Amino acid sequence: SVPLVNTGVKGEIRATFSLGGNSLPAGDQLIGTVSFRARSVQESLETVLALQDLSISDSTGNILASGTDVVSGKARVVVRGMTGDNNANSRLDVGDATRIQRLLVGLDRARAWDITANDLNDSGDLDPGDVTKVLRTVVGLDPQPHGNRSIAKMGGDGETDEKVELSLTEKTADSVTVQVKLKEMKGTVSGANFELMYPAELLKLKDKTSHKKGEMVSKDARVIWKGVSEQNGKVAMAASSPKPWEVKDGVLAELSFDVQGGADLSKADLELGQVEVSPDGFDNRMLAGLELNVGSGSVEAGAAVKTTA
Repeated sequence: SVPLVNTGVKGEIRATFSLGGNSLPAGDQLIGTVSFRARSVQESLETVLALQDLSISDSTGNILASGTDVVSGKARVVVRGMTGDNNANSRLDVGDATRIQRLLVGLDRARAWDITANDLNDSGDLDPGDVTKVLRTVVGLDPQPHGNRSIAKMGGDGETDEKVELSLTEKTADSVTVQVKLKEMKGTVSGANFELMYPAELLKLKDKTSHKKGEMVSKDARVIWKGVSEQNGKVAMAASSPKPWEVKDGVLAELSFDVQGGADLSKADLELGQVEVSPDGFDNRMLAGLELNVGSGSVEAGAAVKTTA
């Protein structure tokens, strides 16, 4: 078979294949699949998928004159049920922040209903505050709408080599610095978020310089943190941009801790939860977390739980 597909004309897909002198078996045969990304709509509707038979030939190359009827189909596009949920996974995530940012800067055209469907701060317009609202929800400063939970696609689980690393870059009797890294990413990254748990009785985040985004995060990224001032053993970060970051592997974040007096670092375990990565606002992936023992530097894979709040 020699398949060829042309998608150069908007609203049209042309495809052809040749079996080189052979023919398809009798009966129903799947000869192709097409996947579409549904745009936001003002109201639920049906759209026609018009299938046309341009030519069908037999094994000798002669055009078939009969028995080639085609049947078109329909697709139903429904209105999203949650404000801000641009990728329709029933929760707010960094991908939604990216899609709103794209509307804000004009990379995607905002229709009237896109404004009302993403106006999370009820200002009557799209503005950076809507992005902030999404990211606050991602890190847990605000709750998910209706407490929604959903199943997220896992990465780094055997299908790909994508992974996250938690590494010690500094360890003294007084301070510890760690970096959260993305490694061997197969696609682009425009947003990511994570939560890191640490023993608050042994480690304390340093001053305002204790936490910063890594060099892989785009300069135009909107970044938000949770848990820095609370010092309660949990710190979370979310970052998103309207365009993919220039690099897809590297340091996502760096955190520095003061060691509490007399603390036994062999008892200090850092637990990095799942890291959510969004390539372009859609098809987010979850990378399994890690546990790092500060004293020994040993790393263990964390539990890969697919259900996320």
